Amino acid sequence: MARNFDYAKRDFAQLRDEQFRYIQRYYPDIAQNFQDGSILSLLIDLNAGIADQLHYHIDRSLQETVLDFAQQRGSLYNIAKTYGLKIPTRSASVCVAEFSIEVPPRGDSEDTRYTPILKAGSSFTGNDFTFELLSDIDFRSSFNIEGEVDRTKIPNFNGNTIQSYTITKQGILVNGETKVFSQSVLDADVEPFFSITLPETNVLSVDSVILKDGLNFNSNPSRQEFNNSELKWYEVNSLAEDKVFVENSNSNSNSSVKEGKYIKTENRFIKEFTPENFCVLTFGSKTNESEDILEDFVRNGTIDLRNFIDNVSLGKTPPANSTIFVKYRIGGGQDSNVRKNVINNVDNAILAMDGPDEEIKEEVRGSLEVANITPAVGGKDQPTLEELRNYISYNFSSQNRAVTLDDYKVIAQSMPSKFGSPTKLSVSENQNKVQIKILTKDANGKLNNLVSSTIQNNLANYISRYRNINDYVEIGPGQIVDFSISIDVTISPENQTEIISEIISSVQNELVTDKREMGDDIFLGNVNKVISNIDGVLNIRDVRYFNKVGGDYSENEISQPYLNPSTREIDTSDGVLFADSNEILQLKFPERDIIVNPKLGQTERQS
Repeated sequence: MARNFDYAKRDFAQLRDEQFRYIQRYYPDIAQNFQDGSILSLLIDLNAGIADQLHYHIDRSLQETVLDFAQQRGSLYNIAKTYGLKIPTRSASVCVAEFSIEVPPRGDSEDTRYTPILKAGSSFTGNDFTFELLSDIDFRSSFNIEGEVDRTKIPNFNGNTIQSYTITKQGILVNGETKVFSQSVLDADVEPFFSITLPETNVLSVDSVILKDGLNFNSNPSRQEFNNSELKWYEVNSLAEDKVFVENSNSNSNSSVKEGKYIKTENRFIKEFTPENFCVLTFGSKTNESEDILEDFVRNGTIDLRNFIDNVSLGKTPPANSTIFVKYRIGGGQDSNVRKNVINNVDNAILAMDGPDEEIKEEVRGSLEVANITPAVGGKDQPTLEELRNYISYNFSSQNRAVTLDDYKVIAQSMPSKFGSPTKLSVSENQNKVQIKILTKDANGKLNNLVSSTIQNNLANYISRYRNINDYVEIGPGQIVDFSISIDVTISPENQTEIISEIISSVQNELVTDKREMGDDIFLGNVNKVISNIDGVLNIRDVRYFNKVGGDYSENEISQPYLNPSTREIDTSDGVLFADSNEILQLKFPERDIIVNPKLGQTERQS
């Protein structure tokens, strides 16, 4: 007789009942005691519990393979890797700073012998954050690297005599600290796709990787060695890429914009970040040099064909008895978005002067002062799960070229973090122009449309490599529309404070901007649903939304009509707060912008 078991039963109670049914139907003479205290009941409970656990883990495992339902960061990273996408890491904030220095006079002007060049890599601190100078500042020149006048010179008098000149110039500071990591390569380490992991979890960028013959070095390489093309290894998007774009050292151009060229190289590596935010460098697959194959033939008289299969199409791995040096930067994060005039401490100033008097040089070095004249913006933490989900969903069709608007969005979000990544970004088309609007966060973690020109220029330059030749791209700040919400509810008289607190917390979680992108509408039915699901909420009487403009809020008004222009109460008869493609709706100050007006239920009024 065929025995049937219902495989649709999945939870503990259903599995337990199905086992009782099965035994009673097919084994009525063997098992008769189905009481809770019986051995049979114990065995059935164990079986149902084990099966329930297995079903749970099978469901969780399947869930973690689906982009929309995965809850673990590692699962989203694996999905991204399947699509060929590299997840961005935390980014550094960027600001404009003024640098002033006192230079002795010579004749009727400053002494140019003691007018220094402040070198790129000089570091400054503020609020316990380190910022580094991106490019050289020449105090002798009236112009910056973009050809704009940025120098002021003020004479300092002692009586009627000029004692010194205070020269002030501007430069770009980026958050982060440069470090060097070394890794010895022994015979046992030589294998295809050799990898190393940097020790910190806040790596912003890898600036240079070189390889030197030998082991046990007592000091780090010099700046010249890190820039030596004969020692250098190059980062690529994938190991199959054999060409990289580098600065053309043979160029005779005097322009501040360096000429570039493509070179073919076997010395290449890829950079990836783990879900725990460690940075991993993976090198190529080739382990044998042509000279090694020839030496084997001379020594043994045979050729191992496996050596030819071990080709260089995926690059080569570092050879034995050598040392890898990695120069990289750490720091970044949302906390690095500091206010104006916070960065004012000189940490390590690299000054170059030609004057012969060392005492005067020291006086000039000691006079250096710095102050950031703009807030540091652009710093961003590791992407949240929702940001990862949205980021991955736009990636599949990109293929490292900008054809669709989604391609532009993915490429813009993959800009190296050392140039400052936008917090929110939208891409739209208007009159045959591709418009990219970006937002950053301020020092308080709130969205800010005061996007620095540095980030905008960096983004424009980065995208130029991927865009179609006939595409016109326009980059600018997006718009923020601030609003508040007033909730009239009837609540249970018990635990009034807890209920009101839960309403505020739940609404804030539903409306948080991290879950939304620019252009996303807010469906008010979802807000009402969240409120009604709270224990103790008996009835929602009314929910009103108000546009907040001016003061601590942005100057942007919502496109929807007002029910009351004086209070800016928004007409929500459609059940939606609408946002244009270049806008994001923000509940800026939840602690004061979510107002709950409670009314007690029937029990309290009768008492």
